[in-house]
Amino acid sequence: MKGLRAVLCTLMLCGTYLGAMYYQSQEETKDFQVTVEGVGSSKQTPDRVDIVLSLSETGATSVDARNAVAQTMKRLEATLSGQKVATNQIKTENVSVQQDWDYVSGSRVANGYIARQTLSVFLSGADVEKAAEVLQAKLPNRVSVDSIDFSLVEKKMGNDEARNAAFEDAKKQAAQLAQLAGKKLGKVVAISASDDQGQMIYPVRAKSVNQVAESASESKLYAGEQEQTAKLTVTFELE
Repeated sequence: MKGLRAVLCTLMLCGTYLGAMYYQSQEETKDFQVTVEGVGSSKQTPDRVDIVLSLSETGATSVDARNAVAQTMKRLEATLSGQKVATNQIKTENVSVQQDWDYVSGSRVANGYIARQTLSVFLSGADVEKAAEVLQAKLPNRVSVDSIDFSLVEKKMGNDEARNAAFEDAKKQAAQLAQLAGKKLGKVVAISASDDQGQMIYPVRAKSVNQVAESASESKLYAGEQEQTAKLTVTFELE
């Protein structure tokens, strides 16, 4: 019985000693670590453009106005089809018909009807800047461009490049700190990431087709670039 107690006491003492040594080892390891934040970025060209188009026509009656808009819409549909724009890339945003008025000698006088239609079109691919320029140049009369918005849909490649750059930045910082401390840079023991959504640079301001027609030099569109930014917090061992 006494022998068993002695064995148990010995095991308890060994466990306590080993636990203390492990804790001390962990504490010592923590003393030889460095944590840095690396930042990296990548720029990509937009791969999508959203264009809002509008058309309006007048007529003696509401039916006449609607029919006139329908005829202009047919010409627009033919143009879009000729530019390989699929129907699922087109969305009707608004259709309206209302009385048109003039003012004669200070009095409001009915002057037929005005019909309006607004629709949005999106183009996607590697060169949406050029595609938007070509489409804008081919739009039929009575169709105006209300807005053009370039955006980036496929962001994975840019995010990967930004994170790679952020890691290299973190590693460079850690290596410098290790050298200052008289140590060598060891393995990575912890890492966390924070990616920004990205921001557009060189923004585009689009003009209506009528405005563009006044000056050919103003018809050039600039898609710009979207910058993706990544931040990595990395902990390295120091040897």
